Amino acid sequence: MSRADWYLEKACEFYKNKKFEDAIKFFSKAAEGIGEENVKVKALCFKAISLYELGIQCAKKQSFEEAKQKFDEARKVFDQI
Repeated sequence: MSRADWYLEKACEFYKNKKFEDAIKFFSKAAEGIGEENVKVKALCFKAISLYELGIQCAKKQSFEEAKQKFDEARKVFDQI
């Protein structure tokens, strides 16, 4: 298992437990790591989805400016794919 695969696996665990901020950190590490291109693509997709989920959480708390920031960050990540 490559280091990128390990980061991806750990990030997925955080994501499943709705710990999106931790998941984003690990998805970023997986995308930066040396490994197969599909690992990088998966990591970037899930990072963007995690940012989107954080945006939804912010919107539910009526923190709309922060929600917009998370949505914008998610869009930028999707643009990298």
